[in-house]
Amino acid sequence: GFVHPRTKKVLTVDWLSKARQKHMAALRQAMENMHRDVAARSEKLRQQARGRRENKAHVRLAKFALGDFVLLGKIIKFPNKLALNWKGPYRVSRVDSDYVMEVQQLVKPFTTSVHHASRLKFFSDAALDVTDALVDYAAFGDEGFLSRGSFERAFRAHPKIKHGLKVTLFKKKSIDEKKSKARQRKQQRKATREALQAMVGKAVRLNSEHQLQLPSPASVGLTKKRIQT
Repeated sequence: GFVHPRTKKVLTVDWLSKARQKHMAALRQAMENMHRDVAARSEKLRQQARGRRENKAHVRLAKFALGDFVLLGKIIKFPNKLALNWKGPYRVSRVDSDYVMEVQQLVKPFTTSVHHASRLKFFSDAALDVTDALVDYAAFGDEGFLSRGSFERAFRAHPKIKHGLKVTLFKKKSIDEKKSKARQRKQQRKATREALQAMVGKAVRLNSEHQLQLPSPASVGLTKKRIQT
């Protein structure tokens, strides 16, 4: 309790704890009701937007099943004309709804991520065989590197990999090949430097042997002046 500073009367406040608990319970119930109303309103607006989109003649949202292979549209950091860059293929590992699903990489570390169906493009159904060539192509499609031979094997095995993609081929260069080319360039620079030094030394020796008299700057300037006049 509390003691009054003047009258010294002791006041009990046992009712304060009960009142606080009652107030917090009412506040909790009000917050839950508000969140429920907001969630219901958001879901209603979302369904209306989806219905308007599906009623458009030129819009057809693909329906993906578990195990299908899809391409994933990622937003590039510095876009020019295209806002999305299609990568993959990925495998659909979980379907939460017709609009949200989880995809998994075909290469290590086999990471998973959840995306909206509008960011996915159909690549192949679940009956597609995951060969080494397809795995190489998936590594290249996810900002990896693919040799020309691997891509040709993948294209022969799976013609669908050309669907909606622009492919740039890279030739693999080993570390030894890069080191050998750098060594050759270094040797060429050294040979050029030695040749220039030899030419300069030969010119100096010839000048000292024949005692060549070089024209003075004054005479050169005078000659130029006479030529100009």
